[in-house]
Amino acid sequence: MGFRRSIGIIIGLVALTLFVVSPHAEEGEETTISIESTNTTTFFSAPFNFDGPGVANYAIFSGVSNLGKLTGQGVSQSAFTTDPPTPCTLPDGITQGVALELVDHVAVTRFERTGDLLFERGEPGDLKACLNFATGIFHEEGRVKITGGTGRFSGASGFYDAMQDGQVLVPPGSAAGLQFGYATATYRYTLTIPK
Repeated sequence: MGFRRSIGIIIGLVALTLFVVSPHAEEGEETTISIESTNTTTFFSAPFNFDGPGVANYAIFSGVSNLGKLTGQGVSQSAFTTDPPTPCTLPDGITQGVALELVDHVAVTRFERTGDLLFERGEPGDLKACLNFATGIFHEEGRVKITGGTGRFSGASGFYDAMQDGQVLVPPGSAAGLQFGYATATYRYTLTIPK
């Protein structure tokens, strides 16, 4: 009987310990993490566009972050901010261009080490660009919202700040709207993730 009573007390203590450190005690807590990545993107005309003016493009990208290699894909559409287009100056302070703003954007990023995904959604005006028509060179920057994820990013919210430089290429004699190009970018993520 003494042995049974000992076992009962031990089981009771274990159950009490499990209850005290259960995840329910930390419910509602969050953690904030920062990620920085450098990416290379290739993009080309998409066979559709979002509601609104401009041409949509499909992009694939890869890069390196402080969490390892990443890859991703997305669809974006930008358009002139006014008609006629508003003039702007590229970061070199000399080259002139025309201003464009994001119409819509969706993308997913995969962190290769773990396979975890981050989902994003850009809203009108979130990204602003300056494009020189003569050379196709552009600069774009802005902030895009994170809408969720999988694995360690499950329930993630927050944003990333983007800055990218690239070139739009239009094949000679091509139909209006046919384009492809490339860009290099830096993304700085600030994520809030439920514990």
